[in-house]
Amino acid sequence: MLERDRAALHLKRPNENDAEQLSRVQFEAVRGTAAAFYPSEVVQSWAPEPSEQRTAEFRRAILSDDELFVVAEREGRVLAFGSIVVSASELRSVYVHPSVGRHGVGSQIVAELEGLAMAHSLASLELTASLNAEKFYVRQGYEVVGRDVRRIGTGVRMACLKMKKALAPPVPAAGRFVAVYPIGDTDPQGLPVRDIGPAVAYYTHVLGFTLVEKTPARAVLARDGVRIGLAVNGRDPEQASCYFEVTDVAALHRELSDKGIEPSALREERHDSRPQRIFFAKEPFGVCFCFGQTQG
Repeated sequence: MLERDRAALHLKRPNENDAEQLSRVQFEAVRGTAAAFYPSEVVQSWAPEPSEQRTAEFRRAILSDDELFVVAEREGRVLAFGSIVVSASELRSVYVHPSVGRHGVGSQIVAELEGLAMAHSLASLELTASLNAEKFYVRQGYEVVGRDVRRIGTGVRMACLKMKKALAPPVPAAGRFVAVYPIGDTDPQGLPVRDIGPAVAYYTHVLGFTLVEKTPARAVLARDGVRIGLAVNGRDPEQASCYFEVTDVAALHRELSDKGIEPSALREERHDSRPQRIFFAKEPFGVCFCFGQTQG
């Protein structure tokens, strides 16, 4: 795949209109990667030819409140997808079209799904993996906890692996984010960064945000009910800042301190005649944050 094609891929949550494309990606992915590991009857039962029935099955899954999907697309074409089932703490699937295989797309899908899992307070994810996917999931940090044979589709027996991964602890409820406000002319939905990739990694792994959507030049992230945006927009990150209202500023101060961020000391201020406890922290790319909690 060409470098410019990779750059054009972006992640999103699908809608029901993407169902036929998901069916096609699964069909192509299984045919392209599993044929060397399973007999033809297993492959056919696992991923039958795309049809109205298969599209309807994917549409119902997409519309489910419990199964959450992430897709990677380019110019409206879905090239990879995966999903988790929240109630079962299960990573249900990851499928990558052979045309973009071995370019890290599957790893991005897994990272997004794990972010969604942590946002729903899941402590771990389990999955039933095909034999051909073992090395991929091991690279993502999953370990084999058992081997099994399950019946799929028309009742064909399929050998598989049981795998599991512990996730980072969920964000304590005491440190929930309530709102975000601009400071000066900074737009919290377009916080300037010079490189989306490293910035997203920092915001998700250190600041506790979950990635919602990403393109080569923009990203949308969320923590609790608060959303922010990152943008490669030519503005200077050193001149940008915003304010986050949180439910327990002391708990958040401890959380960030434990992660080595070195926030400023907590202090008391008044805003609109109301007392506040606040502290400041700066991310390594230059943006300055003020975190605060209104008292009383």
